[in-house]
Amino acid sequence: MRNAGGAAARARRSLLTSAAVPARAPTAAAAGARRVVPCVAALAVAGPAGTVRARRPPPQILRRPSHRPVYSVAVELRVPVVAGGAAAVVSPPVGFGAAFVFRYHGVPLGPARLGGVLVLGHDRVLDRVRLAYFDEDGTARTAIRWAALDQTTFATGPSFQIPLRRVFLEVGGAVGIVVGNLVRPVPGDPARQTRASGVGFVVRGDAGLGIPLFEHHGLLLGASFSKVFSNVRTSADPAAAADPTAVRDTAPFDMTIAPFVGYQGWF
Repeated sequence: MRNAGGAAARARRSLLTSAAVPARAPTAAAAGARRVVPCVAALAVAGPAGTVRARRPPPQILRRPSHRPVYSVAVELRVPVVAGGAAAVVSPPVGFGAAFVFRYHGVPLGPARLGGVLVLGHDRVLDRVRLAYFDEDGTARTAIRWAALDQTTFATGPSFQIPLRRVFLEVGGAVGIVVGNLVRPVPGDPARQTRASGVGFVVRGDAGLGIPLFEHHGLLLGASFSKVFSNVRTSADPAAAADPTAVRDTAPFDMTIAPFVGYQGWF
């Protein structure tokens, strides 16, 4: 009984001692660490001015379900590079052009859409020619004239549209007609020129990236390739082209590769 009473007394003294001892105050380093951690976490989600930065979602037109159709209208500025027989009649074979492109995509194919494309375009390639000739007095003179290769295209065909994270991938093919016209000055006579013109069949393909900068408007970047099938023939030498008995073995309306940039609207 005496031992039990002593043990109880010691237990009471131990409890009183532990209750009298105050809790240890946090050190300055620990308190500073607790203040820094929330600040770092806040900065991780806040902008420079302390505002929370939310990632901008893609434009609504890119998030439209594939079963809903998409119309688009584009105006392209093109840099046509002619090849084949066309490169033999104008030099350098690089020109300028523009095209109006209308697309409709209304058939869902998984996340993509199938539709059609209509293309109306015109390309021109100019060649600056320096002519040497003799005037009526027999004096040697020079004159500057221009050779011009023009092609106007009307084509239609299928088109595919694939919405990616921030852009549209648009790939199309088309067939149609091309109206071509080639005018070249005759060497030695600045007052004369030769002409070759006609209508041919054209096969065209293009691929581009539509980049919506706003909800329904943006940029278009890409390239197209076209091949013309025409019975029009001329001579690579403009002097021979002026001779009706000369052999005509060059197709002036042939292949064209055209990188383009433009404006596109989606509806």
